[in-house]
Amino acid sequence: MLVFKSNKIKRYERGFKGYKNKRKHDNLDLDNELMIIENKITDILGKINNFLPEDEEYKRLDNEFKELIKQKRELKDNI
Repeated sequence: MLVFKSNKIKRYERGFKGYKNKRKHDNLDLDNELMIIENKITDILGKINNFLPEDEEYKRLDNEFKELIKQKRELKDNI
């Protein structure tokens, strides 16, 4: 079976049922990963309020926050 998604073609040997089962499993993994990222974002937002924008820790947390937001967007595009 050939699947066309995001301008790519993927081949699945297991047929439609195998494809659906794999997709369901993949979506559960993506949902779990998304939940972990969202929890990390919440944690960073709680910590960043304790610092001023000119503090090094603020800058480090801000960079980590931006990276997590980027990861979240990429995951949402795959769900």
